[in-house]
Amino acid sequence: MAKLVSVVVPAHNQIGLLLKCLEHLRSASRVGEVVVVDDGSEPDQAQAMDNIGGCRVFHNDGSSGFVKSCNRGAKKSEHPYILLLNSDAFAVGDPIAAMAANLDEGYAICGARLLFARGSRYGQEGTIQHAGVGFNKFGIPYHPLMGMPGDEPVALVWRSVNAVTGAAMMVKREIWDRIGGFSSSYGRGVYEDCDFCLSARKLKYEIAYEPKAVWHHLMHGSQTDTNNFFNQKDHDHNLSLLFTKHGQPACDDAIYFNIRGK
Repeated sequence: MAKLVSVVVPAHNQIGLLLKCLEHLRSASRVGEVVVVDDGSEPDQAQAMDNIGGCRVFHNDGSSGFVKSCNRGAKKSEHPYILLLNSDAFAVGDPIAAMAANLDEGYAICGARLLFARGSRYGQEGTIQHAGVGFNKFGIPYHPLMGMPGDEPVALVWRSVNAVTGAAMMVKREIWDRIGGFSSSYGRGVYEDCDFCLSARKLKYEIAYEPKAVWHHLMHGSQTDTNNFFNQKDHDHNLSLLFTKHGQPACDDAIYFNIRGK
């Protein structure tokens, strides 16, 4: 019998986006449960989450941030595979089955092809937001193919990579537990997913980028002027922590620009 997936969705207000995200999951296969972690939403929106059918909802005591919300959701979930999913990511077809197939084959972590959704502040609708995370010549994580057409041939190639985004990341539970989930040392918004992936690579686990798994991603859909998940202070702190913990990651541009498919 195929192993089931626990989908963990951190949410902060924006109930409309959450409902859209969950609606797109209803036809997905291999989903054993959906766990929503409300991270300090306004009372009316938090109450609305409690009324959503087909999922379990847990409320943080105030706003704890993405990292702690993911960790709490994973701890509350129960199936062998965990999909961490942003509430502003909307499935196209059945990406969960495509990602789970990689874990079935022995990969520890799987990322997906994320395309900018309509209305995103960060990119044109249908272009690539994520097709794997690379490390440039300075060791800084970046999205090598961001902004390219969604069907750019290089983005349609399956590949083994060093990191993927936590916006839609599937991981085996035993590996999540062995590493200890996302490190709570990271400030809001950036690089905790890269840290997790680099920690997995140190343990000789393999990470897959699966182009057949497609999501439309608004990106920072819960972000407001007063709730900024990606500020310079956190960016600099998190990057310093990443380098201190892992050293300066080696440039891996060849994975994306000089590669062979599966």
